[in-house]
Amino acid sequence: MSRGNHLKLTLILSLLTLLLWETPLLSQERFRKSPPYPEPLAELKLPEIKPSFLTNGLGVAVIHRDDLPVISLKVIIFAGESPSLRELPGMAAFTANMLSRGVSYLTSSQIEEIIESMGGNFSIYTYPDYSVFSFTFLEEFLDNALDLMSKMMLRPTFLRREIENIKRIMYYDLREKNKDPEFVAERQLGRLLFRNHPYKKSTFNEDVIKNLNQRALVSFYDRYYRPNNSLFVLTGNLNLQTAIRKVSRYFSTWRRKELEHPSVPPLKPYDKEKICLIDLPEAKDSTIYLGNIVSPLSGQDVFPFIVLNQVLGGTHTSRLFMNLRESKGYAY
Repeated sequence: MSRGNHLKLTLILSLLTLLLWETPLLSQERFRKSPPYPEPLAELKLPEIKPSFLTNGLGVAVIHRDDLPVISLKVIIFAGESPSLRELPGMAAFTANMLSRGVSYLTSSQIEEIIESMGGNFSIYTYPDYSVFSFTFLEEFLDNALDLMSKMMLRPTFLRREIENIKRIMYYDLREKNKDPEFVAERQLGRLLFRNHPYKKSTFNEDVIKNLNQRALVSFYDRYYRPNNSLFVLTGNLNLQTAIRKVSRYFSTWRRKELEHPSVPPLKPYDKEKICLIDLPEAKDSTIYLGNIVSPLSGQDVFPFIVLNQVLGGTHTSRLFMNLRESKGYAY
C-alpha cells in the first residue's frame, strides 16, 4: 500500500471513530435537555396520631413505633418570640433555655448528668409562634424522663447566677454566628420580610441580650408556660393510654390559667423588588437568600408549596442551584 493510501485509510478510520463516539454524546445531550419522567411514588404510610387532653388542658399525642428502643418526647409550648415585649426580643429563647439551668433540688450540672445517664439527647428550639423541647432517651427511662421534665416545667429556680450564665452563652453564640454568611443572610431576610410585624422579634441580635432580666423572665414563664398552652408528643413503643397515665402522674398538678395571646396581624408580601447587601470581609463564601411572603395557605396548599420551594431552590439538587453550579460554575 502506498504512503498516500495509508494516510487516507488512517484518516477514514479516525473519522469513523469520532462518529462512533459522537453519536452517544449527541444522544446524551438530547437526553439532558428534557428531565426524566418521575418514577411512581411508593405508598406512604404514616403512623396514626391519637391526641387527647388531660383535665388541666395539657394535650398528649402518641406516634406508635416499635422498631426503635428509644422514645422521643416533644414538649411544645405555644409561645415563641412574637409575644415578647417590643423592647425585650429574645425572651422566648431566654426563658426556654433557663428551664434546664436548675430546678428544685437539682443544679444544671446534675440535670446534664441525669440526661446523659438515660442515653438521652436534649435540645431546645424557639420559633415565632412556639417553643419546642426535644428529649430523646432509652425507652426504659420514660418515667425518669417525665419526672425530670416535670421539674423543669413546674419548678424552675431561675437563679441569678444561671441567668447571667445563659445570657453570656446566648451573647457569644450570636457573636459567633455573625461570622456565618448564611446565618446573617437568613436573619436579614427575616428582618426585611417581617418589617414591623411581631415575627421580626425572632431576628434579634446580641445587643439586646443585656436587657433580659429575671423579672421579665418570671413574667413570661408565668403567663405562657401553662398546661392548656402545651402539647406533649411521644414517639416510641407505647400507646395513648400508657402515655396519658404516665404524663398525668407527673403533670396533673400543673395548674391551668386563662391565656391572652397577643393578636398577630397578617403578613404583607413585598410588591416590588428590594435588594440588600451585607459586607462580611472575613467570609470565605457568599450567600444569596431570595424570598417573599406567601398568602395564608389552606391545609391543601401547604404541601404543594413545600414541594415548589424544594424544586425551585430548597436543596443542592434544586433547579436554581443546579443552574448556578452546572451551567454557570458560580456555586459548589
